[in-house]
Amino acid sequence: MKRIVASACSLLFVLGCKSKDKDKEPPPAPPPHTDPVPTTGSATGSGSASSIVLGAGETYYGGAATATNLVSWKLEDGSTVQLAIVTTGKTTDGRDEAALRAYRNQAPSYEVGQRISIDASKDHWAELKAVPNNRVLFRYGADGESRSARNAMLLRWDAPSERVVIAKRWSGVFKDMEPDWLMKGSYASGTTPAANTNCLKVIARMVECEKDPAFRVAMFARAKADDRPAMQAHFDTHVAKWRTADEAKAQCNRWATDDYAETHFADPVKLMNLAKDTAMKCDEFAREVVDDGGLPVAMTDAKPH
Repeated sequence: MKRIVASACSLLFVLGCKSKDKDKEPPPAPPPHTDPVPTTGSATGSGSASSIVLGAGETYYGGAATATNLVSWKLEDGSTVQLAIVTTGKTTDGRDEAALRAYRNQAPSYEVGQRISIDASKDHWAELKAVPNNRVLFRYGADGESRSARNAMLLRWDAPSERVVIAKRWSGVFKDMEPDWLMKGSYASGTTPAANTNCLKVIARMVECEKDPAFRVAMFARAKADDRPAMQAHFDTHVAKWRTADEAKAQCNRWATDDYAETHFADPVKLMNLAKDTAMKCDEFAREVVDDGGLPVAMTDAKPH
């Protein structure tokens, strides 16, 4: 069976296929784990492929429905969602393309997240996995030195919209260990005194650097030019509140909620690294926030709190 590959650049998921170099060591398999027992609802691997209708030219990624690319997700209301990794064709530059697709009852299918572009030059893996808290984990990785060589997202069911949505994302370098919350299905920041302290340190440094011109440029450099003014205004709105201890603590707790999918503060290593290097200039700190924290949107989006 063909192996599944992925790496990510910004918000575009980039998957790769098996390397042509046969002597190259393949990337490690996902960390070993046991099948969890969900607390509510349930999901199982290798769901019912007969309930999924593929379009012309489409196949399951790898060529067949397996426990790694197909999940049956029984929701609390008794209905079932089928999730599948599906190849959809080729891009104009010859790269294979795939998508994570959701099916429920007789409703039209839809794609979760963005399309996946497949690079044949890299060793890779990816899988769907049932986890507790009535969540499903989609994780993938590719060989290489990129900061986002390993990627994962927790999926949740959003009842009001009747759609599968992304609850939390995580990414890391190739050798990073995944945070425990991925397999637990429940994201939490500030659950230990150290994590809470580090979160507050990061907020304090952002408050300190707010007026630094180089910091403001670096913080939003990767955003679209048209989006930057609004993001900067939202950031200033947050900083005005973060100057008080109670508001700073409240923000650390809010980052753990489903309001913020683009958040990495549950990863103690990333959080510690952002908090410990107080000698960095403000613009260097901003780039670390973007690279290691993955938080430019989460930190600047003005949520209604």
